[in-house]
Order: sequence, then structure tokens, then C-alpha cells
Amino acid sequence: MAAVTLGITFPPGSLLLTILGWLVSKLPFGLPLPFQLNLFGGVMAVAVMGIVFYIALDLSRSIWSSESNDETVPPSLCALAIGCVVLTFALGWTTWRYSNKFTPYILTALMTGALLWAMLRWWRDADSGRSTWLALIMFCFGLDFSIHRTNMLLLPGFAVWILFRDPRTYRHLRNWAVAIGSLVIGLSAHLGIMAIARRNPIVNANDPSTWTRFYDYVSLKQFGGGWLVNLWPRKGPFFSHQMMDYLRAFAATFADPYGPLGPIGLLPCFLGLVGIVSLWRLRTQLAMGLIVLFLVSSLGAVLYFNLPMNFPWPMDRHYLPSFVIFTIFIAVGGVSVLRWVWRMRPAPRGAVLAGSIVLLVAMPASQWLRNHERVDQSRDLFAYEFAGNILKTVDRDAILIVQGDNLWPLWYRNVVEVTRPDVTVLSLSLMNAAWYVNQMLSRFPGMPVKLTEEEKAELGPKAWEGDSVFAVPVPQSTKIALARTGIVATDTVHLHAPPPVYMNLLLPQEWLLVAMIRENEWKRPIYFTDVPPWLAPNCRTEGIVHRLIPSDAPAIDCALLRRNLFEDYECHHGSLGGAAVADPLAWMPRSAAERYVHAFVQLAECEEQRGNTKGAVEARRRARTLFPEVVSDSL
Repeated sequence: MAAVTLGITFPPGSLLLTILGWLVSKLPFGLPLPFQLNLFGGVMAVAVMGIVFYIALDLSRSIWSSESNDETVPPSLCALAIGCVVLTFALGWTTWRYSNKFTPYILTALMTGALLWAMLRWWRDADSGRSTWLALIMFCFGLDFSIHRTNMLLLPGFAVWILFRDPRTYRHLRNWAVAIGSLVIGLSAHLGIMAIARRNPIVNANDPSTWTRFYDYVSLKQFGGGWLVNLWPRKGPFFSHQMMDYLRAFAATFADPYGPLGPIGLLPCFLGLVGIVSLWRLRTQLAMGLIVLFLVSSLGAVLYFNLPMNFPWPMDRHYLPSFVIFTIFIAVGGVSVLRWVWRMRPAPRGAVLAGSIVLLVAMPASQWLRNHERVDQSRDLFAYEFAGNILKTVDRDAILIVQGDNLWPLWYRNVVEVTRPDVTVLSLSLMNAAWYVNQMLSRFPGMPVKLTEEEKAELGPKAWEGDSVFAVPVPQSTKIALARTGIVATDTVHLHAPPPVYMNLLLPQEWLLVAMIRENEWKRPIYFTDVPPWLAPNCRTEGIVHRLIPSDAPAIDCALLRRNLFEDYECHHGSLGGAAVADPLAWMPRSAAERYVHAFVQLAECEEQRGNTKGAVEARRRARTLFPEVVSDSL
């Protein structure tokens, strides 16, 4: 959504990815834009593998370049070993899962590769006294701030890297000036956020168009501020929870003995350890530098992110930089093993070499067999269909109020694809934020909400005035219009105000919703994807959304509900399967699927009340067929 419209995502954001995505979306390939952007994610992943392959091959050559018998090992065998290692990393669970979608995490891995390449070039060129590679490295660190900041964890590792290679670098003021200046230039790219925000794009999270709001944006005030540097107290047990989260992600990529080829899954980790030993023996200082980089990107990530207990989002995406570095160790280990085999006597060498090659090829094959079905999203149209079905359900000129991440697929189809432009899509979750409310009122001038300039500037909780029950009259013209659609409205609807949160105060999203309902006077239909509890008695299910009805006890419209579920909705069988079920974020599509199942249950109960047993059985059978993963046996 942000890439296609050149907007601002929620902090920390990913300015560079957004700009790249915006450029890619302009390419005339004639593909659906989400598919085109996801393909670009794959292109970035290919670039990651290319740079990791080049680094490993170049490093292997430099390590053994001084040995006279190096030419006896065919370069093609070294390339084959490194290629198998890189493919093993590419087809690993975490890498592959973030390679087939448009997210900043593969771009982060690409920047890790670029930083590693530049650091190794600096290592070779350190004695020359030139600052070219130092400038490039620090510029990349600054630019990474506009991707997702994860590589900033490597910065203290680079400081140690310099100490291992050439401590004299710190003695020259020119080097300090070059390093700080290059870092500042890279960081200044982030100012593009202010420039884009001032355009008032469709997606303008937190509206960082002023210096104050820009600082709040970059310092992550929305999530607690302080740049989220909160190392102590630990939000969960360090070893049993936080370290285990990293080790599980590491094992899923490099050390899984339970895959389709069994112990082959442990081979990448074993070769990585061999690579560390070989590198330590031949280039001790370089080995120490790479180990430090690995530690700050792995253990450092565990310390910095301070994973809370029961955190719903997987953190493995932030471990990708450490996986890139460990892949270099594996590649060195693979080449070391081939060199050892090549030095054997001719008699056994052929058989051992053939076996070694088979094992190397088996590593990526094992990853493919284990992960392909789990990461395959070629049939995953769930979010796209879910949004389309909601927009099909609502009546003309509707106000559609959504919560959480349900906003994004709906907003994309509504705004970018111009599906049902008559519908106004609003986020109840964001109505507590002044920036969103101001954007909402400026973008939809016909909204049935009137706020003073003071209320717009300082949006906050309000004291509830009046009784807990308030009446909303229904104009006679509205009653007549609704009667034509089969809705029987009362003269006056009595709504129970939401319970005050604290000391008779209502959150902005609550009093704004009350004001909207009052001001609307039932002129525009109002729908919810998630009904606030205090409005539940006045809403009826019309599919996967619920409509606010001007009645104190609205009855289900069986015919309308059946038409939506059986005729109008697109629900391709299997769209919830595959990646959606295997992914750790499966609770998101699963919770959305539960909305379909709830609607089918409502329809079945309605049909039973009408005496239509056949219709009730059909509704339950349809739910089981479409969503077997979420339907209970009792349905």
C-alpha cells in the first residue's frame, strides 16, 4: 500500500524499500501490483545470494592463495561447494519465507552482504591508508537506517573489526571525519520521510511532516520511545525464552535433524564449525573479526530486541544478518572439506569426493523438500479475497469500520484498485491518534463527525456526559428507505454507551464513534468487521461484516446472509492452506477464517429456526469444506 502510493509506513518504517517498491510498481510489466512487488522481493533475495556467493568464493581464494598446491583443486569444485551452501541458506525456512513477499527483511540481508563485502575490501586495503572503503561502510550503516535498522547492531562489531586489523586507524582525525561524515550522509537519506509526509500521501502513518513529529517517528515514540533501547529488565527469561527463540530459528535453517533427509539437516551447522576452525587456523585475526560480527548480530539481536513473553510476531526476520555471516563460515568449511579430500591418495579419493559432492547437493535438496510446501504462497489469495468479499457485502455509500491489520487489504483494494470507491474505510484502532483523525476528516469531508480545532489539535479522552443509554431518532424518510430493503426500523434506537475506561473517561475512538452515530442519523449504513461489545445488540451479521441496524433487536436476514456466503463471496478451496497454516503468523488468516465460520453458523441457526433443516446442514457442510483448519468437530 505504501509503496504503490509512495506513503509512510508505521515506525521504524522502511523508506528505501518504499521508494524502490514505488519505482518497481511503475514498471509496465502488466502484472497485478502485489504480485509484481512480491516478485521484486524474490529479485532482492537473488541479489543477496549472489553477493554471499561472491564473498565466500573470494574469501576462499584469498585464504588459500599462498599455498602452492591450491591449483590442484579445480575451481569448479570450490564454486560447486559454495553454490550448494548458498542454496542451503536461500532455501532455509526464514530466508525463503521472507524472499517471496515484499518486506524490508530481505533488503536488510542484502545490506548485510554489502557491508560484509566492503569490510573485507577494507581489511585487504587497510595498509594503504586510504579511506574509501571506510567511507562506503559508514555510508551503508547510515543508509541501513532507512531500511529497518537491524544492521546497526553490526556497528560495534565493525569497531572491533578495525581493532583486529589496524588499530592505527583510530589515531587519524581524517578517518574520524570521513567515518562520521559518511554516516551522517547515509542517515540524512531518512529525511526523505519528512518530504514524503508533507505531500500528505494516502498512507501517512504518524504524519512525520514536522521536526517534532519526525523525531517522535524515528525515536519510536509510538512504541515507548527512547529508540527502544531497553536492555534491562529482561521481558522474558533470557536463556529459556529469548535465546531459545534465536536457536530455534538458527536450527530451522542450519541444524534440523528431523527433515526429510534426516541428519543431512545438521550438515550445514557442522560445516560452519569446520569453517570457523579452518579460518582460525589460517587467518586468526580475520576469524576473530567475523566471529565478533556474528555475535553482535545474533546475541546482540537477542539482547536488543528483548523478546517479551507471548509476543505474537516471530523475531527470526531480525536474525537474518547473523545467518548471512554464518553462511560464509559454512562455505569456508565446505571448501576446507573438499581440499582435505583432494589431498587423499588417488585410490580412495574418487569415491570420497563423489560422496562429499552428494552430501553437499543433499543440503539444499533437504531444505527444498522440507520447506517448499510450507512457504508456497502461489495459492494464498486469502487476504485479497477477504477484502473483496467485505466490500461486496456492504451497501452503497457505506462507512466501513475495521480494526487492526484488517485495514490494509481493504484499504488497498478500495483506494489503489478503486474497488467500491463509494465506501469509506476507517480504522477504529487508529482513531485514538490525532494524526489519523485529522487525515480522516480532511480526506473524507462528508464524514458525519464535527470537531473543533482544539479537539483536532489535542485529541484525548473525554468525560462521558449524560446517561449510559442514549437515544438516536430514526427519520421517517430513512425508515421508508430501509423498509424497501427489508429492514424494519424503530422510531428511536436506544444504544448503551461504552463503559468509561477510567474516571468516567472515554477513549477518542469511543466518543468519536458515538459522535459519528449521532451525527449520521442513519443516513449512511455503518458496518463493522469487529463489533464493539456495546453495539453488539444493535448489529446483525450479513456475512463477514456486521451492520448497525436502527432497531433494538435486529433479526438475521437469512436470504441476504445466504446470498452473500453462497453466491457473492469468492472463497477458493485451499486459499487458507499451505503457507497460511504453516506460517507462525497463521493466527492472522485463521482469525479471519473464523469470521466466515461464524457467519455460516449464524446462517445454520437461522435456517433451523425457519425449519429449513436441509439449508442448515448445507451451511455447516460448506464451512467444513472451505475452512477445515478452523472448523471444530462439533459444527
